[in-house]
Amino acid sequence: MPKDGPQIAEIELRTPYAQVVLHARQNSMSYSRAASEKDYTGAREVVVVRVRINLTPTYPAYIVDASRKGKITPRPDDFWRDFKVRVLQGSEVNPVQTRGRAVYQSGLVTPRLSDDPLVGAEITLEFDGSQLRPDSTRVEVITPDDQTIEAEFDLDALK
Repeated sequence: MPKDGPQIAEIELRTPYAQVVLHARQNSMSYSRAASEKDYTGAREVVVVRVRINLTPTYPAYIVDASRKGKITPRPDDFWRDFKVRVLQGSEVNPVQTRGRAVYQSGLVTPRLSDDPLVGAEITLEFDGSQLRPDSTRVEVITPDDQTIEAEFDLDALK
């Protein structure tokens, strides 16, 4: 947990193989070995980087606007756009797609109840497998208050 600001709780890199394993685990009752082999060999090579951001007491679900006499407003659902995620292999590799979503305490994408508080966000970057070399890969997350959190992955060692 940082002293100030949001918590970068997870930085995850999912290879195509890891994505099939995760899918099989989530669908264990209806997913066969043959289906997983077909998915792994027939799928386009996509590498996914996922970042989980947690709100903290110093970066809460509400914003106090000092310029408006301390008015309290909810943090917007797209607050994740204030974070920069970079994937580096020497130079920066640009994702094919970037998505983000707010995370609520219930786990729902949109809260059903007004008392379902915003607890964080998830940012997902997708890369075509040919964009990344089997090499050391660094993921940097730069927070709105300019903190940098990094994770290193050795793609040559990952399956």
